[in-house]
Amino acid sequence: MLWDSSLTTAGRLTTKRTEIVSNANLAKVCDRWNLYDYRLKRKIDPSEENAQNNTIDHEKATLVEAIFGVIYLEFGFQKIGNTLPLIQYP
Repeated sequence: MLWDSSLTTAGRLTTKRTEIVSNANLAKVCDRWNLYDYRLKRKIDPSEENAQNNTIDHEKATLVEAIFGVIYLEFGFQKIGNTLPLIQYP
């Protein structure tokens, strides 16, 4: 559930939003959806063993954001609202 009526202040809502759309959370979603292996690689031979975790999390989050962008463009804003539970952390 995205809206929790006990979150009555803007500050608490902002904190909740920040947690949901954080790179760390969206990276976990990417892992659940097994998207990372299907990304377009920007380098011919990327060396992931030397990549920092926050860089990989950023790429994973970008993949999830791209999926939601496609949903928005193809089906509109209402469908985005219907899919938000897919990105919420437990």
